[in-house]
Amino acid sequence: MRTQTLVKTDRPRSARECCPPGAACELESWCVSRGMPAGVASSFATGWHSNRYTRGNVLFYQGNEPFALFFICSGRVKLVRAEDGGRHQIVRIIRAPNFLGERSLVAGEPYAATAEVMDEARICVIDSARFFRAWADRPELARMIARQLAAKLGEMEAHATDLSMRTIRERLAKHLCVESDVASKRNLFDLSETRQEIAELLGTSPEVISRAISELEQKKLIEVSGRRVRVLDEKRLRRVARLPSANRAV
Repeated sequence: MRTQTLVKTDRPRSARECCPPGAACELESWCVSRGMPAGVASSFATGWHSNRYTRGNVLFYQGNEPFALFFICSGRVKLVRAEDGGRHQIVRIIRAPNFLGERSLVAGEPYAATAEVMDEARICVIDSARFFRAWADRPELARMIARQLAAKLGEMEAHATDLSMRTIRERLAKHLCVESDVASKRNLFDLSETRQEIAELLGTSPEVISRAISELEQKKLIEVSGRRVRVLDEKRLRRVARLPSANRAV
């Protein structure tokens, strides 16, 4: 078991102290958007600490006992599971805003994967003792966590289905569609993952990913330059991914 070290890039600061000047607390606002009463959300948002992290920082290691609940205010974190023989796979990428580590904390089980920061991120953390005091005092918190766990379970089931029933090209097309949907400029975005990371997420090798990208380029569905991807034919790309047509705002 690896020694747990929570990387800190500056002194611990409260969740509200790290929010942009004049802006609402992101953690508090997100909890309200998930159905938690405003007063309960405000109380729950106290006692957290916020830090900034860089790519490669590890929040917790696979096999270690859970010690805190994390909330990703900005950035992304990948969960990497290692197997015997040195093999590892990205089982999930969690984007802000979202909780991290709640399953192991609530279940009282060791972390099933290592949480590694993928890019510049701001993350709030509350220790397990404070969390469980809030859990005992506020049934609204338990209900919200239950809904979050149910939603994530559904996402993991969908991912497992993709790995077993979609081809590599279909998985890659779906990944590109998702990236395009969340990009600030629709149909033009930079892949923040390396080919190795995409391969680990989609359950294949970097060489296979490179071939699949070339196939999509040859069919004039996408255009790739370095990490920049331009979607040339969104309808056909979504058809390859077996996704419904996107609803665009007029």
